[in-house]
Amino acid sequence: MKVICITTTKGGAAKTTNTVEIAGALSTYGKKVLCIDVDQTSGLSKYLGVRLTPEERENYGIKTSLEVLTGNGSIEESIIELDNMDIICGDARFEKASQFFQDEDEDKYLLKDLCDEIAKSGKYDYIFIDHGPQNDIVKKMALIAADEFYITSMISDVDRDEAKRSIDNIVKLQHTRDKLVSGQIKGVILSSTSGKALKEMALEDIEGKINQLEDGENLEYNVHIFDIPQSMAIKEAQTYQVPNTIKHKSSSVSRNYYEIADYIMEGEA
Repeated sequence: MKVICITTTKGGAAKTTNTVEIAGALSTYGKKVLCIDVDQTSGLSKYLGVRLTPEERENYGIKTSLEVLTGNGSIEESIIELDNMDIICGDARFEKASQFFQDEDEDKYLLKDLCDEIAKSGKYDYIFIDHGPQNDIVKKMALIAADEFYITSMISDVDRDEAKRSIDNIVKLQHTRDKLVSGQIKGVILSSTSGKALKEMALEDIEGKINQLEDGENLEYNVHIFDIPQSMAIKEAQTYQVPNTIKHKSSSVSRNYYEIADYIMEGEA
């Protein structure tokens, strides 16, 4: 089982969109996928049509990712089985994460421990973690838990700078004394691209950063850049609450996501 985190340091960079669409693509290949939403906005949960109020969750006996991480719910109580993948939904209370996770030295491993426990069941091929943009303990949990990272970015200067900062942050955590992060940066996803000249400039900028990463870290693999063009189909998918990679498998933008899914599967043991 592989744990994947689509990550960045800012909101609005298509992190949740890319997570859902790639997870959807893998599920159509017959892979068993679990998405864990640890974002206070529960964006991933909503994208997949899970819009339960706290009262509804209580009535149905469904626990959130926060409740599982804090020992107030079990894995079995939290997993919601959808048609194409499973999900553990987010929780608005992540906004006050510091109140729930006060012992950072111990708590930062909680999500990794959860993923390790889920792996024992042998039920899933992939877990996707969707964290919020804020730089808090929950994001650190996600980075520690992941086996692979895909940095997501829009094509503006600001977004690309944030993507490069995300790469630097992960590398820094990889080199801490206790090597907090062991996952590998496998790719960069340029999202909602449009305009040939601007896209070429963005690709050149990101390629420069990747070359720096590959040389500086002596990587034995190539970090890929993936291009996801701007598409109304993705906005429609969010409205219909079904990944476009499932609803419209043959669409142009879906094929781009399937390219990422193929790349992920190439790395399977």
